[in-house]
Amino acid sequence: MTGLGMIHRDGRHWKFTATANLSRIATRLGVMDDVAAHITRNRKERAAWHAWLDRHITPALATHEIYDHDAEHHWIPPTDEETETQDSGHTSDSLLLNPSNPRFL
Repeated sequence: MTGLGMIHRDGRHWKFTATANLSRIATRLGVMDDVAAHITRNRKERAAWHAWLDRHITPALATHEIYDHDAEHHWIPPTDEETETQDSGHTSDSLLLNPSNPRFL
C-alpha cells in the first residue's frame, strides 16, 4: 500500500494518504475493466433493490390510523401515599403488592 501511495509512515504510526486516487491505482494495476464491471453490477443490484422496496414497502400511516381510540393510553400519577413512601426511602413495591391498594398488580 505504501508503494501505491495509499498510506505513509509518520513517525511510529501509519496514516492514510489523502491524495490517493483509487482510479489511478486501478489503472496502474491493470484492473480498470474489473472496477467498471463491479460498478455496473452494483448499480444493477441497487436498482433491483429499490424496485423490490417500491413493491413491498408499506405506506406511512397517519396518526389517526395508528392511535386506538378505544384503548386507554394515559399515565396514572402516584397517590400521595405512594409519594410519601418513596420520599421516606421505602420502595413502592411493597405498596403496589398490597391487595388493599387500588392499583394492586
